[in-house]
Amino acid sequence: MYKGLVTSGCSFSLWHSVDGNGWPYYLQQQLLSDSILSEDFDSFHRGLGGNGNMLIARNTMEAISRLLDKDIKGEDILCVVEWSGTNRHQFFIDKASFYLSTKSKEVPEDLYQYDVGIRFEDGKYKDLSEPKRNGYYLVNQPSDLNLKFQSHINDVIESLWNWTTLQNYCEVNNIKPYYTFMFEHDKEMLLDDDIGDPWAWKYLRDNIVTDNVLTSITKYLKSFKRFKPFMDDGHPSLRGHKIFSNYLKKSLTNI
Repeated sequence: MYKGLVTSGCSFSLWHSVDGNGWPYYLQQQLLSDSILSEDFDSFHRGLGGNGNMLIARNTMEAISRLLDKDIKGEDILCVVEWSGTNRHQFFIDKASFYLSTKSKEVPEDLYQYDVGIRFEDGKYKDLSEPKRNGYYLVNQPSDLNLKFQSHINDVIESLWNWTTLQNYCEVNNIKPYYTFMFEHDKEMLLDDDIGDPWAWKYLRDNIVTDNVLTSITKYLKSFKRFKPFMDDGHPSLRGHKIFSNYLKKSLTNI
């Protein structure tokens, strides 16, 4: 029986989806009803729209650290991470007066995200951090920042590094995380595709543990087209989140 639950990801892993609740909500309810999660559990849900893999990894570690600080043992923590697109990046901006080089205007404060930026503790809305005039600025390539040195190879290398960092953090704390993805394409790039010179990335991939890797959200839901699992904008619908939650619960209890 688990005493702690952590979920993390991008907009595909929101506690509240666009038209209702997301799979983290339904998964938590199912685990409780099946006594897989103890009644006196603690949980943190870190899904955030636009999140890149660096911030997903950091948000996951931050949430886990909160549970460890509550004296919950690592082996009693269930962690489910949804990796996002490899082309999403985060840049820390330490002043709200920072100007974008291409538009010469101030970055709005509401664009800043934080390591503790998701405000759901045990499924209840709660401010976990005070707004600051700095934080991570989320970028989806191509962007207004004109990242001339960005490439698919670099995207994959950075995501593999973030994955390895989170994996090592979980290992030293006796936690076995489970991974899904927004798109199967990103999963294939990270685990299967040959990209660039192997010396730059292969040692990272060789150290990734894959026995806890699940099917991506979009690939799994595509086989349920008759239930309309997607909204018009491509995000999972309420029915899609419920379907994927069922898949996660079965997978986590069978692995």
